[in-house]
Amino acid sequence: MQRQGGNSSEAGAVQQPGGGAAPPLVTILLGLPGSGLGLEEVSTQRMGSGWMSGWVGLAPPPVWEGETPADSVSTAFETRCPNGKKVIQYKRAKLEKWAPYLNHNGLVSRLTTYEDLESVGGEVKARGAGRLQQAPIGPTGTNILEIKEWYQNREDRLELKHINKTTDLKTDYFRPGHPQALRVHSYKSMQPEMDRVIEFYETARVDGLIKREETPKTMTEHYQGRSDFLSYRHADFGPRVKKLTLSSAESNPRPIVKITERFFRNPAKPAEEDVAERVFLVAEERIQLRYHCREDHITASKREFLRLSEVDSKGNKIIMMPDMCITFEVEPVEHTKKLLYQYETLMHLKKEEKLSRHQVWESELEMLEILKLREEEEEVHTLTISIYDTKRNEKSKEYREAMVSINPLSSPQLFLDPPGLKGAGDHEGFC
Repeated sequence: MQRQGGNSSEAGAVQQPGGGAAPPLVTILLGLPGSGLGLEEVSTQRMGSGWMSGWVGLAPPPVWEGETPADSVSTAFETRCPNGKKVIQYKRAKLEKWAPYLNHNGLVSRLTTYEDLESVGGEVKARGAGRLQQAPIGPTGTNILEIKEWYQNREDRLELKHINKTTDLKTDYFRPGHPQALRVHSYKSMQPEMDRVIEFYETARVDGLIKREETPKTMTEHYQGRSDFLSYRHADFGPRVKKLTLSSAESNPRPIVKITERFFRNPAKPAEEDVAERVFLVAEERIQLRYHCREDHITASKREFLRLSEVDSKGNKIIMMPDMCITFEVEPVEHTKKLLYQYETLMHLKKEEKLSRHQVWESELEMLEILKLREEEEEVHTLTISIYDTKRNEKSKEYREAMVSINPLSSPQLFLDPPGLKGAGDHEGFC
């Protein structure tokens, strides 16, 4: 048998030993792409007989150069619509959609709600007809009620931004994974010590903080799952002492006037000894305690300590006086009336007050760090790219090109995770 040449119409004919062309042959390709064989072994057989031929040489499949057909289909699928953008007009609303990675900030959808029909300024139905016509934007074309923006593939885990144009309130929603464990951030201004509410993923924090509310004069924190059963802390601030330099929470913190803390019920302690609420009146030098109420009682025990000066008018040191503790007990106990018990309780509360004031100061610093980080994230707009997206992930692209250069017949879509890139990208970013 000899190899056939010429055009493609003669490729299926094989010369018989006696002359003439053999009937059409059935070609069975035994090799697979990526096997590395230069010539494929082909078995040919004449129809209706057992006559066998020898070898036929076939050219290897072409190497993938540039964009493969699968890449073209993937690109068209990600674009989703011409130019990657689509606008849908609704009654008093407009919906805009973008393809992933088309906007540098990760914006994929925006819903704008208007106050009236003329505000849309786009396609509206003509009266008496079912067709659409273009309507001019009237004087109320800027009366926007609210805007909702959805994001994808954001490194800061931002998922939704809600802007209320009536109250100028902005609310950011985050997916799990933010460096500060943010879940919801509601604010009107990014300036510190302004009205804002921040909710956290409590499972991602060691202190169990789930919510923090801040105003120019107060800060309120809500906790859950703490070993000390703390559930609530509220701090009232006084006017800051004026200094020549710029005042901030770090260099010139706001003076704390009052701290209120509340606790869950601790079943390991009796109700008359388990503190439900304690108030540190820093400016008045008083400490108020309210204990949990027993199930068979309607009132709870209370105790108030007065923090007098440590020395009297003659310079003598004052340790504890009977009038420094005012007590109301539902069921009086003898040992609670002793001055030693009251003195030890007062010393313990002084340490707790110092610790609480330090924790409030740390919360102020944390707020400054969160605001600074959010400003940087909004300015940079860093997006995450999956390691399987070899068109955008540079490291994966380099690894793919290296593997193709080593073995040209290897399919790029069969590659495993590149070394050193395991978990480097966000799998949710793969479209």
